[in-house]
Amino acid sequence: MTVQSDKPNEALKLFQLAQFNLTTQDSRHERTQVLNAWLDVDSAHALAMLDHPGRARDLISSAGNG
Repeated sequence: MTVQSDKPNEALKLFQLAQFNLTTQDSRHERTQVLNAWLDVDSAHALAMLDHPGRARDLISSAGNG
């Protein structure tokens, strides 16, 4: 979504909304951890496009720990 739309700020907002919605759901669901990691990676890509490499690295690190 980030690369295709060329609007990383808008994509980042959508990823953040998705993560918020995911946290309000049943966190014991088997896919929750995978989806959170996926959203972290997509958010990191958007942040890198917005010239925030430090924050992007932090998200990649947290996705790898999840």
